[in-house]
Amino acid sequence: LNTLHCDSNEEVEKKIELLSKICKENNCKIVIEAAAKTMIDEETLKTESYYIQKIFKLFNKYGIECIGRTPCVSKKISKYSVYPIWKEFEIRKYLFNHPEIEHFCIIDDGDLSGEITDLKQLEDYLIHTKYYSKDPQEEGLLESHKDEISKILKKENNIRKLILKYKK
Repeated sequence: LNTLHCDSNEEVEKKIELLSKICKENNCKIVIEAAAKTMIDEETLKTESYYIQKIFKLFNKYGIECIGRTPCVSKKISKYSVYPIWKEFEIRKYLFNHPEIEHFCIIDDGDLSGEITDLKQLEDYLIHTKYYSKDPQEEGLLESHKDEISKILKKENNIRKLILKYKK
């Protein structure tokens, strides 16, 4: 939803309206996995962040049901450093704690080529969006992503294997 050039309320609302269409067409709900999630209470989904409150109001306006956020997990990547956002592990932990989830799709603008990302393990479930592009019309969630998201949500996901890997 957030991109470098998507800074007006109208642009953000257009992306949320598109997300709403995707949710309705696929009968799905939202779980937040974003850096901003640290400002959202994990149990109640309440926040004091004006920006996130605005997003949640737009979710309500467009009938998007947000059912949670992934937990915050730190991962040691070397003897001396800890990387605070380890998305794959957080997603697996969320799935482990919510066995009622049968299908999922990750929409992320992260860089998959970096060494400290681990979303490569979940590429089959991932729609990669752009945070920045020379052409702002190519940034964020796009109409062209709708079919890709639907395919991921409708295919047989092997979630149980992902959850078992979490236990190890």
